[in-house]
Parts: sequence; structure tokens; C-alpha cells
Amino acid sequence: MDLYEFAPIGYVTLNESGMISEANWKARSILGIKRKDLGKERFARFVVLEDRKKWQIQFSALRELSVQEELAFDLKLINDVANQYIDVKLSCAHTDTIENHAMVRVTLFDITEMKQADLALRQKEAYQRSLLDNFPFMVWLKDTKGRFLTVNKVFLDAVEAQSLDEVVGKTDLDFWSPEYANVYIKQDKFVMDQQATAVNDEIIEISGHPRWYETFKSPVIVNDKVVGTVGFAQDVSELKKSVNYEKFKSRMLELVVRETNLPKIFDEITRGLEQLNPELFCFIVLKPKNKNLLHVISAPSLSDSCKETLKEVKISLGNGTVGSAAFLKQRVVIDNVMEHPYWDKYRETAKKSGI
Repeated sequence: MDLYEFAPIGYVTLNESGMISEANWKARSILGIKRKDLGKERFARFVVLEDRKKWQIQFSALRELSVQEELAFDLKLINDVANQYIDVKLSCAHTDTIENHAMVRVTLFDITEMKQADLALRQKEAYQRSLLDNFPFMVWLKDTKGRFLTVNKVFLDAVEAQSLDEVVGKTDLDFWSPEYANVYIKQDKFVMDQQATAVNDEIIEISGHPRWYETFKSPVIVNDKVVGTVGFAQDVSELKKSVNYEKFKSRMLELVVRETNLPKIFDEITRGLEQLNPELFCFIVLKPKNKNLLHVISAPSLSDSCKETLKEVKISLGNGTVGSAAFLKQRVVIDNVMEHPYWDKYRETAKKSGI
């Protein structure tokens, strides 16, 4: 009897109407009921109002169970004496019939502290998620294999993902081209091996368009062991473009003043413009005197086959972009060279050259 009475787990016996007929010390302390009041109170009185319907449904379901079966569920109880709420897990089963009355044995596990700890953890995670999602730049956390553990909303938007489930467990290779992804993987390995923070300017493709980002990456160390990396990336494309443009202007002015080699000046111009915008293919053509033709004199990024095709371009309307611009003596912009009739003669060359 002492083992039952002073067990660290609450035990309650209910009759078929839900009246408490027996309860050990632990159960009485949870419910706030005295021994002399056993047999006078229904268990439902100690269930908080919002959980009473749940208790009624579960208690009714007990009648359908066999003697060997158990029913387990959580409830929130109220202890009027201590003026406090207690979260409990109940395990209910039939016991032997007493005086032709069906009896139910209920085991009570006090899970209040566990629930409070779980709530505190969920609140902490909610705060962290709110903090991450309100950063105006990409943030991520990876394990030692380079798999994403979590990212913020800006990162989700950058990879066109709708939820974390589409990102967690994947690597850079799932979102970026191998050319860029392998650079990121190499950088992650460096910060883990060196256990040091790395700051880099690097290109990240957003919706297929390369943009400049300043990235900060650092190892995550727990108990002197590297368990992953954390990083964030801030878009500095406009800033970098502005700085590079000023450098470009200064360089051009210097060349104009000091350089007499015209082809070299043209090459510096085209290369400088391409560096300002990595998506551009730049080239310069000149018109010789007394000829209705254009010659490419600088095209550092065009393929040899493309340069050969553009070696001599006749000045006429419909003959490509530059031929038409020279003919009209005004700026010509073509949105899609794969569809515009001006590019009929040059379409295959454009395909092969990646234009």
C-alpha cells in the first residue's frame, strides 16, 4: 500500500460515472483534493474548461476498449488549492469490476515543466526566426557537409523557394551553377579548417542574373568542435558598380591623356564596360574612309567565330544592330536577337557565342 500511496506518479481510480474513488498522494497533490473528499468529486471538475469536451470524448471512448487496451492523451488540469494549472499526460485503462461497476484506472504524469520548456524553446525559435527574417540580407546556417540547416526569407526569395523545406538538407550545388557553387564550398572548407572568419566579394546569381555580394562566413564551434558554418551576404552591386565606374572613368581619362595606341584604348574601354556589367558583351567597330563597311577593332569577350562574322559588316538597314545603327545614324536597341529580323543573318553565330 505504501508503494502505491507514495509513488512518484499519480494514480486515480474512477467509477463509470467519472467519480474519483481512489487517488494516491501524488494524484491528490496534483488535483488539490483531500483524502476525505474522495468519492465526492468527479474528475471532470479538475479539468480546465477548454479541455472538458476533450475529456468527455476520451472518457466515453474508454467504454469501447477491452481490458488490455490503454488510452493516452494530454490534458490541462486546475488545482484550486494551489491556484495553478498543471499539464498532465493520462494513461487510462479498465480495471477489475468492483461490485458490478466498471472501474477505470488513470495514471497521471505531470508534464508541466516539459511543456513550459517546450514553449520556451518554441518562443526562442520564433524570436530567432523573426530576427533572421528581418535582416535585409541573405543569412544561412550550414553543417560540416555544406547542407543548409536554416536560411532567412531573403535567401528563400533569392533561390525562388516558397518554404524552408525546399532548402534544408540541400547544398549550394542545388541552387547555383557549379562554377559559383564550388567557390562557395571551397570558402566554407577554408573557414572550417582555419577556424577563422572570411570576408569576400563574390558573384551570386539571382534569377539567372549575376550580382556582386559582400559575404561574411564564419565557423560554428561548439565545445571546441567545428559543427558547421554561418554566413550572410549583402548585395553591393550598385556600390561596386559606382566605385568601378569611377575607376573606369579615371582610367579612361588617363589613357586619353597618356596613351597614343588607339586599339589599346578601345580594348580598355570594352573590358572596363564588361567588368562594370558581367552580363554585357562589348565591342567597338570603326568605319574606314570611303567604305560602306564597319570593322570590329575591339571585342575581347566575343568568340573567334563571332569576330570573323563581324569582320566586315555592311552599313544597311536590317543588317544587324550596328549595321542598322550606322545606317540610321541613331541608337538601335534590339530586345531579343533570337527573334528580331535584323539578326536573321547572325542568329546561328549568336547562339554559338552565348549571346
